Amino acid sequence: MVSQFMVELVGTKVVDGEAPPRILHFNPRIRGDYSGKPVIEMNSCYRMQWAQSHRCEGFASRPAEETVDAQLKCEKWIRDDDNKSEESKMKWWVKRLIGRSKDVHISWPYPFGEGKLFVLTLTAGLEGYHVNVDGRHVTSFPYRTGYTLEDATGLSINGDIDIESIFASSLPSSHPSFSPERYLEMSEQWRAPPLPTEPVELFIGILSAASHFAERMAVRKSWMMYTRKSSNVVARFFVALVNAELKREAEFFQDIVIVPFMDSYDLVVLKTIAIAEYGEWPEEAYPSYANGPGYVISSDIARYIVSEFDNQTLRKFNITRRPVEYRHDVRFYQAGCFDGYITAHYQSPQHMICLWRKLQSGSTHCCNVR
Repeated sequence: MVSQFMVELVGTKVVDGEAPPRILHFNPRIRGDYSGKPVIEMNSCYRMQWAQSHRCEGFASRPAEETVDAQLKCEKWIRDDDNKSEESKMKWWVKRLIGRSKDVHISWPYPFGEGKLFVLTLTAGLEGYHVNVDGRHVTSFPYRTGYTLEDATGLSINGDIDIESIFASSLPSSHPSFSPERYLEMSEQWRAPPLPTEPVELFIGILSAASHFAERMAVRKSWMMYTRKSSNVVARFFVALVNAELKREAEFFQDIVIVPFMDSYDLVVLKTIAIAEYGEWPEEAYPSYANGPGYVISSDIARYIVSEFDNQTLRKFNITRRPVEYRHDVRFYQAGCFDGYITAHYQSPQHMICLWRKLQSGSTHCCNVR
């Protein structure tokens, strides 16, 4: 049985048919969590994709860990496994009160309980959100990269909770830097040039959903503008599920390939196949292959691949007389963005453009409020 409630700061809905982004998802679970203990979970969600959750389970964050506006991400509370017998409790208090040399640190119970009244205060600082319950700090949640403070335009509360009153000191009606017209700009400068008559050196296929117009405009306004100036590089979006808006967009920008199947993440592999013409692997067993959104290889390997491709002997390149050690680089980040990244996920259109501008100056720093 689950006993929980959710408080969410939501942003402006980008397209119809999708839930608005959740800038902050605050979810205390009194009962029903897989850990079997009361927890507080916080997260963010963009384009129906949840980021990595931040959980508080009753253990205080270490001061050496990253703080949020000098506040701990998680405060300590008394857990069920902290219970002591009455005799041990008395001995503990005697030791603490007699001959102590340090201040006593008071432990508090889990801040929420069934049938218990509470006052929850949510504030925004320079580095993140802070949650106080009955005047005591409970947890802090850093701003997720891809969002800024002003992105939150609404408040949602649901679950096992009865609300007595809500007071909001400031919630903007819309993000001052967000305007659909800013991205839905049918301008000639973003149109793709005609395909070159000669073979190209580089073709870039971009997987996209029909509803992700804002993201496509961010790409057109950032790195894709350089492909429009080159005669030997071509970039195209691969999109499914034709509708009137998508058809109009494809006809205007001339950079969309519409594939003949329904648009679904489960069918994303079909878009990948549509980008290039594939042949059947001649051997019985398929070799190991890299799986992920981005790869970095050295120039000598790239030259070798090209030469072997020209010789029509393209094969598995890691077969050598020396053992190959596979190592994962944490900079291929799946949960968002961090400084020094190689790949970043869940970035809003605004931040896609921001990241590109920073890359132009040689910086791999994320775009957030700090």
